[in-house]
Amino acid sequence: MASVRLRAGGQISELDPLATCLAASMRKGPGEPALSGRGITPEDLRCRLRVQPVKKTILFLLDASDSMLVEEQMKLAKGAVLGLLTQAYQKRYRVGVIAFHEYKSRVVLPPTTSIARAKHELQAIATGGGTPLAHGFHTVLQTVHSERVRHPNDLQQMILVTDGRPSIAFTKGANIRNEALGFARKLPLRNIPSIVLATAEPGELLKEIAQALKAPLRRLRDEVHG
Repeated sequence: MASVRLRAGGQISELDPLATCLAASMRKGPGEPALSGRGITPEDLRCRLRVQPVKKTILFLLDASDSMLVEEQMKLAKGAVLGLLTQAYQKRYRVGVIAFHEYKSRVVLPPTTSIARAKHELQAIATGGGTPLAHGFHTVLQTVHSERVRHPNDLQQMILVTDGRPSIAFTKGANIRNEALGFARKLPLRNIPSIVLATAEPGELLKEIAQALKAPLRRLRDEVHG
């Protein structure tokens, strides 16, 4: 009997030949040999379910703009992210880092389980220029899409680290505030849970962004010293 597998989320349903034959044998009439007559029918089919472990991928979306240089916010942010990277490694999570500054965002570190590589790439991130937050969200959405193709059973989460002052639009001429909020709303629609870590006292816009993300908003200093 051929082996058949059906995948659903993190579960694999596999045809169980022994249980199927037992179910068919239970149908036999008095005095009939097992599996006589109709043989095995669709209602006799039995499957066994194997659950695959679900892994998590954490994407850090890091603000590397000029404003992060105020009061050593970038130094604090890198230190906090390094700590979170270590925790993620201990839990065997895959981690990736996306930085946004100047006029765009880029994947500094594709999702990996290498903590040494993650630390090296994080420390090497340069700081300066504008704050293209909407572009950062766009890159997160693209990265998550690619990850779900390669790792369909994984869960992806975003951790945004910023002072919440976007200054560069993704689309030329767009309203920066409305565009950032529009992109933020796309993440919960794609089932991407988020956390927002504010490197400075959160302003109204950052509070709105956290609401659009349906994410908890926390002060980074409180997380570091808590």
